[in-house]
Amino acid sequence: MMLRLSRSQAGPDNTTSRIYAMVKNLDDNLPRLLARLDGLKLRENTIVIFMTDNGAQQERFNAGLRGRKVVGL
Repeated sequence: MMLRLSRSQAGPDNTTSRIYAMVKNLDDNLPRLLARLDGLKLRENTIVIFMTDNGAQQERFNAGLRGRKVVGL
């Protein structure tokens, strides 16, 4: 028997899933980077900068923020 899920039950689409995976990767690896800097005794003289863009290009979860990135006015 095959279970069929509605779109709302199936979870995020492939693009959103990939974005979540990238965020998880960052969450998992930033502590590793900081630990390595500690091990090399470089952390106190190092600035770690994380930059992101200004929002989604397509409709997806946006944490309650409105709109999305404007492309080509």
